[in-house]
Amino acid sequence: MYVAITGDIVNSKDLDKNQRDFVFSEIRKGFSTISQEAEFVFPPEFLRGDSFQCVFKEIGKTLQMTLLFKSIFKMQASDLKNNSLVKDSKPRKNWRSYKNLDIRLSAGIGDIEYLKDSISLSDGTALHRSGRNLDKMKQKSQKTIITTGDEALNRELEVELKLLDAITDKWTPMSAEVVFYLLQQKKETEIAPILSISQSAVNQRKQTANWDAISLLLKHFEYLAQTHLLK
Repeated sequence: MYVAITGDIVNSKDLDKNQRDFVFSEIRKGFSTISQEAEFVFPPEFLRGDSFQCVFKEIGKTLQMTLLFKSIFKMQASDLKNNSLVKDSKPRKNWRSYKNLDIRLSAGIGDIEYLKDSISLSDGTALHRSGRNLDKMKQKSQKTIITTGDEALNRELEVELKLLDAITDKWTPMSAEVVFYLLQQKKETEIAPILSISQSAVNQRKQTANWDAISLLLKHFEYLAQTHLLK
């Protein structure tokens, strides 16, 4: 059984060339970081335009990986009013367009019956669930979805992930940055020197991101995976 995650960056067409180069460069840096730790069958890569996809086998880490992608995107979507990339006479417009950026993430869990040397040549249930449900998310105003072969589990996850979206929508770039490292099992004392801030500042950003609730949901998903998908 495999997990395929498809991501779609929303409103990227609002970016000018410099902004787009900056955004995609930062996203690729995040991809590189998590690829050093995760055991991907196919590491995350952009396949067409502003959509990317990856495949891995650790079912219990599906939600964790989805949140890592979310944090990668959120932590670099910062205020461009004071950014050197903004060089025209309309910083407010650029800032508003940048802030409107968002990301949709669709994870599909299932088999990949036709596994080849690249993700574009492979085919299977996990890939179908990931790609097809990404298209349906626009109609339901969903930003995060995990689809399995268990319909009862899918309904439960839809509710939980809708609530999770409400939390992640309020992440600031600073809180998302802390979540990015927490998801990699780093302690506050390890994160502080990485970000050149105090441990108390790390803790404050952690609370702002609602990490306690996220941590509980991560554990709950691992339980659901064990009892419904890996039994």
